[in-house]
Amino acid sequence: MKWLWILLALVLGAVAGTYWLADPGYVLIRLNTWLVETSAAFALLLIMTAVAALSIGWRFLRQVSDSTGKLATWQQNKAHKARLELLQQGLVAVLNRSWGQAGKALSRMDAVTDDAGKVDVTTPYHRLAQLMLTAFAAHARGDMSLRDEVVQRIQQHEGSATNLPLGLFVQWHLEAGEVAQAIAKLTPLLTRNKTDPLLLSLAVTAHVAQNDWSTADQNWQSLKKIGRPFATGLRLHAYEFQRQEGFENFVSSDSTTLAQVLSRSADGVKEYKSLAAQDQANTELLSAWANALIEHQRQADALTLLALALDDRWSEQLLVLWLKLADKDVKASLSQAQSWAERRPKDARLLEVLGQLAHRNGQWQDAKDYFETALKALSEKDSDKARIYQHLGSVWHALGDEHRALQYFMQAQSLATH
Repeated sequence: MKWLWILLALVLGAVAGTYWLADPGYVLIRLNTWLVETSAAFALLLIMTAVAALSIGWRFLRQVSDSTGKLATWQQNKAHKARLELLQQGLVAVLNRSWGQAGKALSRMDAVTDDAGKVDVTTPYHRLAQLMLTAFAAHARGDMSLRDEVVQRIQQHEGSATNLPLGLFVQWHLEAGEVAQAIAKLTPLLTRNKTDPLLLSLAVTAHVAQNDWSTADQNWQSLKKIGRPFATGLRLHAYEFQRQEGFENFVSSDSTTLAQVLSRSADGVKEYKSLAAQDQANTELLSAWANALIEHQRQADALTLLALALDDRWSEQLLVLWLKLADKDVKASLSQAQSWAERRPKDARLLEVLGQLAHRNGQWQDAKDYFETALKALSEKDSDKARIYQHLGSVWHALGDEHRALQYFMQAQSLATH
């Protein structure tokens, strides 16, 4: 079929060509005094040639235009890539705690330009990341003036209000010991976000640092109502400026700050039960709370608090602190420890505590049994054995068997020196 169409086209072309040669016709073009006369065939050829030339010229111009645009795009992409590489270097330096290197890499981003001299071709998100990392690095190395300057630029940056975590800059002020500035920033934030747990925690910390106990307690009560744990995210003694000689900060760690608030309550049991589950499981907080109660001469309350906490979640750290207070009523403390042992019969540390309490109560035989059972619960090379051998030596000395007492003392000394 294809060849048939080709044959037909050739035949028609031959017929048309024959008639055209017989009568080629002519074309007359006049322009002012100029006259151009030619055959129709030649005129048609000229028109076709002109159309082809215009088409080729148009394509060439488009290619030139596209090449120019691609070159400009390539130049912009090159500058953009350079900025991203510097941003990456800054991030890695921050993660490595190389604050000076981070600041240098991030500041160089503003010096990167394309061939047209344009500076800011970075996306708003990359620009915000640059500013945040710059402020963080400046804060970490103690350059507070630069930090505050960059923070102002961040707050004016497009879209930053919805991307920044609330209270971040308040946290930086508290880490730097700038309590008044922190409270100034907290006040409007808390007005708009009265149930934000981070802001409430920061407010408690800031007011405790100023010994404003009534306001601190108000914020603490608000935090308890929403059932969220106390957490500020503060990084104390983690930065260069915090380790400098002479640096003073009235802000304490989370556990110490909250312990000061809790220790002022008359009902420690109620306070403990109202804590969020995460705070109830926070051994550092409970230890700090008990120590704060001891400082206030409330040893009995501290003992009750520790016993309540150990009833809920076992902690060797809390048990050791509880034992220091157990002498207030050795008989009651021994009964309490025995109730724990019913649930934890193979806990070597608890058995040791029972032996110590029995020893203090003059129950020598019971003390010996507890210590010997504790020895069996320990592995062969456990370093705690030295301490228990020492206890057994004291028990045998109390029982009047100096020979056995000396043997256990020597075993304790042998383990302690290895």
